[in-house]
Amino acid sequence: MSLQNSKNINLILKGSVPFTLYKLALPNVFAVFMYSVVTFSEAWYIGQISIDELASLALVFPFVSLIGMMGLGAIGGGITSSLSRAIGKNDKDLANKVSMAFIIINVIFIINIFINFCLIIK
Repeated sequence: MSLQNSKNINLILKGSVPFTLYKLALPNVFAVFMYSVVTFSEAWYIGQISIDELASLALVFPFVSLIGMMGLGAIGGGITSSLSRAIGKNDKDLANKVSMAFIIINVIFIINIFINFCLIIK
């Protein structure tokens, strides 16, 4: 089976640009919207408890954003680029290796963040 025979790849190669951008960007727009809804809901709920808890949320929020952007931006962008090139070459083995590397990198990243977080708390 060819990795290039999918609806999204055919849409990219043969579809109109506005429709393709709309169809491929819509899930990301929805994800960012839901992330914003959850963030504001958490802030509102914590704000109902007391002002001290809301201040602690303001202290932690930059770290949460950093972790999210590392996963989505830095690591996710590089893996997406590598995986796209493997699919473009129709190399299923390379695509599987890139996917496994992504899982390993994320596990290492999560363990590193957890250890650093535990050290900061002490």
